[in-house]
Amino acid sequence: MANLFYELLVFNSYPLLKLYQKMRQIKMSVHVTTAIILKITINSRRINGLFGVSKIEIE
Repeated sequence: MANLFYELLVFNSYPLLKLYQKMRQIKMSVHVTTAIILKITINSRRINGLFGVSKIEIE
């Protein structure tokens, strides 16, 4: 009886575990994507800043 209960518990929690792992993967990829986007925006701002400085020097 305990064995059956255990199997039922494992069977019921298995899809949840899979879902949890998938959610963690999605969360990680979203985090990485956000980090990349932030990096790009910071770099583009830095480049714009450099161009801004050089424009002032040229004028």
